[in-house]
Amino acid sequence: MFVKKANVFLKKMKNDCAGYLTHKQQLIKSYSGTAAELASYEDTSLVYYIDNDHSRLVVNNMEAGNLIESLRHTVDNLRNPFTDLYHWVKGEIYDLAAFSAALIELKTSAANVEISTKKLTQAKADIDNITAGKKSMNTMFKGSNDVHTIENKKERYELELASAQKLHTLILIYIGKMTLVKFKAEKLRLYSRIIQ
Repeated sequence: MFVKKANVFLKKMKNDCAGYLTHKQQLIKSYSGTAAELASYEDTSLVYYIDNDHSRLVVNNMEAGNLIESLRHTVDNLRNPFTDLYHWVKGEIYDLAAFSAALIELKTSAANVEISTKKLTQAKADIDNITAGKKSMNTMFKGSNDVHTIENKKERYELELASAQKLHTLILIYIGKMTLVKFKAEKLRLYSRIIQ
């Protein structure tokens, strides 16, 4: 239930962050374009008014601190904070998807145990019906010589059931004692770092 609720919230947050990321990236490009346009304006227009004396330029003056290089350096060092947020949300979605896949495998192994149990129960019932001479839907066309075949199937079903139960127990223990504990500890550590 938590995974379903969190997944919806995180997907919406990812979509929102994608929009913020795009807008912030456009803003950074606009800053870069503004610096380039300012330098271009000074080169083409102001040079005419200062009689080609480059020492009187403001932005492109190499002796006065080279403001254009400083602007370019500032724009290059701008970071988009939404990039980190977007990738964090994307990672959270992947983590939840992986945990959901583990839970689905746990349900599948439980279903396999149930299927194997039903097969075994049906095989035992068929053997009992044939031995007692009773007729059922499964034993209508079978005789006492088919008991050996059904007993072989019953042995195979017992092995399948034992294997399915072992696998289910292994997955249950691994998810409950290893994966869930690490998952919670990692998330708590991450969230406490974010809050601080």
